[in-house]
Amino acid sequence: MDCALPRSQSGAAVPSVPAAEAASRVAAAKTAEAATAGPRLQQNALKPGLVEPGAKVEGWLYLPRQAYRRATVKLIDQEADEPEGFTVEF
Repeated sequence: MDCALPRSQSGAAVPSVPAAEAASRVAAAKTAEAATAGPRLQQNALKPGLVEPGAKVEGWLYLPRQAYRRATVKLIDQEADEPEGFTVEF
């Protein structure tokens, strides 16, 4: 699974924020959550990797705060080397 870059309202690709950086931003904005933000955001982050048949993958993708047009997740069938993806429009 590969997470493609989300697109801003202007159409520009926006790189995701690493979980550690997102945790720092949460800690700065909400000091009461500073101690728990890092582990919670790391644990819930969407991670690239193999998805077995019938498996389910869930996770969070951290993005800078702004308006977005869409985000795409791409799955690649490794045996056939064929990509397949889906897009979420905002």
